[in-house]
Amino acid sequence: MVSLAYFLSLPKLPSFCSSLLSSDPQVSEAGYSAVCGISQASDGRLSIAVHNYHFDQAKNIQFHFSSNQQPPLPDEVFLLVNVSVTNIGGGNASIGGTMFIANASFTATYPNQTIPDINGGLYLPPGSKTDFWIFFYVRFQPVASSDLAAASGFKVEFVTFNENSYGGNYLGQGAYDCKETACQRPDVELIIGLLI
Repeated sequence: MVSLAYFLSLPKLPSFCSSLLSSDPQVSEAGYSAVCGISQASDGRLSIAVHNYHFDQAKNIQFHFSSNQQPPLPDEVFLLVNVSVTNIGGGNASIGGTMFIANASFTATYPNQTIPDINGGLYLPPGSKTDFWIFFYVRFQPVASSDLAAASGFKVEFVTFNENSYGGNYLGQGAYDCKETACQRPDVELIIGLLI
């Protein structure tokens, strides 16, 4: 039997989180409980840390698209966020899967790749940790006006992660058997404020 200690809601959220949740209702997913932290957040199952971020253009990112996907234009801008996820609970977890539309690698950096988007994402057994980049497209209108110099003046205030399943016996390719070992539906949104 595994005993987990976690907060579904904190009695006192960090001040940035309280003001964020009250001023922008779109930040928090409906039906999810918020767990907030500065630079990292944990609900007792997963601990997620954001180390740094930067902006870069597509021409500097080695994308790995499937043959039916169209690559971005060379000057298009992306936000890259360096993240660590540690499974500190006693159950199994997967992250990724359909969250990202492409894989990419980055030469001369650590970590040097994004989280994989194939085979149901990245499996994290209890006690494991992984480091990766997540990337977001920065939209400029029109696309031809993409401007890395302008984007570098942007500031990322927070990153969120929705945890909607945890536990069970991992079967592979993102599938779990919840008969022998119960699966949980935590419905927790980890909100990580950045001071970088």
